[in-house]
Amino acid sequence: MKGLDSLIRLHKWRLDEKKREITALQNFAGRLKKERERLVLDFEQEKAVATASPEAGMTFEAYARHVRKRLAKLDGSVVQVVEKLEMAREDLAEAFQEVKRYEITRDSRERRAQERQRRLETEEMDEIGGHRFRRRI
Repeated sequence: MKGLDSLIRLHKWRLDEKKREITALQNFAGRLKKERERLVLDFEQEKAVATASPEAGMTFEAYARHVRKRLAKLDGSVVQVVEKLEMAREDLAEAFQEVKRYEITRDSRERRAQERQRRLETEEMDEIGGHRFRRRI
């Protein structure tokens, strides 16, 4: 049983690692989305300034190209993180199933050991009862 308990502990640790990995990926995806929102907001503000001032309007096109490239990179990064998140969730489900499998095995072994112990105790009590009955006869 000790080996099985160690195995369960190991797999629970792995399960916790998977949960931490998912949390980190979710946080990273959130940061990327916030960065994208901030970039879009900054772009809109710069666009308003560029339309109001002819001097600012001359450099706006280069800025707009840079922002579009940055947005494309952010979108690509978000897609990659979402894909990694899906794979991590699948790994988490597998790790959870593994832990459950070991826990069920451990519980089954414990239940069989308890049944065996009860059977032995019953046999012992039956034997004691049989000896008492023979003494009376």
